[in-house]
Amino acid sequence: MKKHTLLVGLLFCTNATASLIQGHEIYTMFGAGFNNDNTQFQFTPGFQISNRWHLESTMLFDYDIDMYSYSSNSKINQSMDSFSVALTPLYMYPVNEYFSSYAKLGGYFAKYKSTRNDVSNNSVQLLEKYSEDGITFGVGLQYTTTEPTMGETMLSARLGADWYNKGYTPKHLDKRPVIGIQMGLVF
Repeated sequence: MKKHTLLVGLLFCTNATASLIQGHEIYTMFGAGFNNDNTQFQFTPGFQISNRWHLESTMLFDYDIDMYSYSSNSKINQSMDSFSVALTPLYMYPVNEYFSSYAKLGGYFAKYKSTRNDVSNNSVQLLEKYSEDGITFGVGLQYTTTEPTMGETMLSARLGADWYNKGYTPKHLDKRPVIGIQMGLVF
């Protein structure tokens, strides 16, 4: 948990510093990520370093509950919690005045916890708890309004695909990307 707090704190300090530099954008996006049967909540803060280069962090939150019933008087809930955070430099190429394509490459850290809750006797059992890190990369398309919609703030929407590679060699690449749909504000 200390690593997460430190990483998020560092990211927000960096965002605050970037906002002080005149002419550079900062942005915050919220949305959903889809991978197989899972739907995850996504949160992405980031800032512009130069004309086409950005630095951002994407956080994924997932809570999945499966219900099982082994007998008429026993109900079992099994849940899997996960949290991951990625820090990636991002290159954005403008297609026209509204749309930009992007590519990103960086690292990620993830924590997973699986529990079983027997509702009939009110007991909780930890099944598995682990963490991993590795490389992440992604591509996508982003739409940004050209005129401010609220004060100096512009709206932005993004569709992208992110892959996560467990460890640092290509043999552990997850072949199913997380497809993300996000909306946010550009300051």
